[in-house]
Amino acid sequence: MADAPNPFRAERWLEGTSSIWRVDAGETSILVLDAVSMSSVSAEIDWNRTLIVSENGEVRIYPDRHLLRGYTAGELKYFAGQAGFKRVRIYGDMRITEKEPWDASRLYLVAVK
Repeated sequence: MADAPNPFRAERWLEGTSSIWRVDAGETSILVLDAVSMSSVSAEIDWNRTLIVSENGEVRIYPDRHLLRGYTAGELKYFAGQAGFKRVRIYGDMRITEKEPWDASRLYLVAVK
């Protein structure tokens, strides 16, 4: 099983919209800064995340960058088949249906080797 974001539902990434959120747990506070953009031609995703961690009065910064490629449901099925997997199925958003998950935010590949 594998999961991936659906590039057809990546409007925020195509627009380059950033997001910020904070998580607090006891004496620890984490500020998460995400700047993610995706090419509408290649579906290459440039994911820049910065974690600012404040713990017991000390602040640490952790930059994290990934270059990824977004795959459609059809591409995931094709590549899994090419890799020798059988009974390849793609589901969307944790829903088990026969319908192709074009509108799902997240794609889930289930296959047997």
